Amino acid sequence: MTPEGITPKVTIPSPSLIIKRDHRSDLYADYYDSWTDFLDALAKAYHDTIQHFYDLGARYVQLDDTTWGYLIQQFENEKNNPEKTAELAKIAEDDVYTINKALEGLPEDLTLATHICRVNFK
Repeated sequence: MTPEGITPKVTIPSPSLIIKRDHRSDLYADYYDSWTDFLDALAKAYHDTIQHFYDLGARYVQLDDTTWGYLIQQFENEKNNPEKTAELAKIAEDDVYTINKALEGLPEDLTLATHICRVNFK
């Protein structure tokens, strides 16, 4: 299906774009027993999707993630507000947790990459 010498590549939005940035994840309690259950379900959905892409022949999956540029800018903007920086740190921790969990146990010959856009949220 894929010509020889070509690495099938797919790009998808990072799960971090769903966590706290879409204003729908705030409804997690309507469907999940806890925030961690929501993050675990999101990670599983991503894991299964990436595995499906692999099963279809993709060997390079890129997560497009503008969250980090956003968070860094917000940390800078709120550096004198400990309450806000703690909230931002929790978002970052949840993002890392979910991404790492989504990538657990995927095939070793799958290349995983993250594209982090350099953005300006001023």
